[in-house]
Amino acid sequence: GGNVAGGDVFITGGTATGSGAAGDVLLAITSGGTARGNVGIGTTVPQSLLDVQGPIGTGATGAGILTLATKELTIVDGDELGRINFNAPLESDGSDAILAGAAIWAEADDTFSTTVNSTELVFGTATTSAAVERMRLESSGNLTFNQATTISTTGVSLTMTGGTTVDNGGAVRVHSTGDAGSIEVYTPNAAGSTAVMRLTVTGNNNSTSSVTWTNVNAMSFDQATTISTTTGVLN
Repeated sequence: GGNVAGGDVFITGGTATGSGAAGDVLLAITSGGTARGNVGIGTTVPQSLLDVQGPIGTGATGAGILTLATKELTIVDGDELGRINFNAPLESDGSDAILAGAAIWAEADDTFSTTVNSTELVFGTATTSAAVERMRLESSGNLTFNQATTISTTGVSLTMTGGTTVDNGGAVRVHSTGDAGSIEVYTPNAAGSTAVMRLTVTGNNNSTSSVTWTNVNAMSFDQATTISTTTGVLN
């Protein structure tokens, strides 16, 4: 141990200390025998339990870097490079209560080589098990969700560039808590993006509902009217 302002720093390991499993290394900052305080790397005034600060500098040179890595010598598709787990290990109910309720991990997307390090970032959450995958940011930049996941946003816009594909029997649903909702198709022009087609639904999905198709010959039709995608005409 050694003295620092406000208390002693002890680094201990092994079962002989009375705490921790064999092979564990325990870092404790104590004052009067009570563990307290934060650990700072690159700083003498840590802001939290662990505070990693980089040097003075601009851009990436000033960043505090925390590295999670693997010692595996041959990385193949599916190998994890690093993981962060979130859990409550002391929860008194035990069982599922102490499992990782959420996790983020980096997963290899291909066999690594001198020219390949394709990696995906996976986000997992749990309800009654260890965290399982819910969302994946692919190495190509695409964001994918597992089949059971629903995207829910409140007062937030979701913008996708490059098009959206719905397949395997999926559907696009526009929902409004009121009596109206709309789907708009935009196309860019010199002034920006202008709606060229708008499908508006008013009413509450019963016989009083109406559908209006605007900006395309100002068409208007009732709930029973459909548009044929093969002939391009109204049915």
